[in-house]
Amino acid sequence: MTPDPSSTEPRRSGAPGIRWQGDGALRRTPPPAAAVAPAPGTVFAGARPFLLATVRRRAAGLCIDTFVKLVLIQFVLTVGGVTEIADPISPSLLIAGQLLSRGYDWIFFTRGWTPGLRLLGMRIVRAESGEEPGQTRALVRVLGCLLSETAFALGYAWALWDRRRQTWQDKLASTYVVMAPPEERG
Repeated sequence: MTPDPSSTEPRRSGAPGIRWQGDGALRRTPPPAAAVAPAPGTVFAGARPFLLATVRRRAAGLCIDTFVKLVLIQFVLTVGGVTEIADPISPSLLIAGQLLSRGYDWIFFTRGWTPGLRLLGMRIVRAESGEEPGQTRALVRVLGCLLSETAFALGYAWALWDRRRQTWQDKLASTYVVMAPPEERG
């Protein structure tokens, strides 16, 4: 094959000849989008990528929320006129504490955050759309929290070895706890 004298392109070593038409098999094509693995700790909720919250950060948020719940329960008991509790393990006190705690969780899970999560820059999103959970999924998460606590916190510990860092309540409600976008972080 003789090079075309009118061509000004220099011939590169290892490249096909100047007049070679080829079938395009030598072209570099990027891999399809589905074949590109997301960065570790990233999930796609809907079409948007989200950075998963770490288990340590989630545990810190849970501690903050537990403290807020205890202060809230103490406030309600004080306002209700209960100043001295003879039996701290009384069934009526346990039921009242559980109802207040579950109501707190349901109200905030519906919005996609709790004070502890928001303070630490996290949010709860639906796995399929990336939106806030809503009332039904929040109720499922509350029941999942109750199940996790009943099983000696095994449901919370599940996030330690789960690939998507989901607890039992996340799996039941099909949600993720992710880092909030920078504009939402406090």
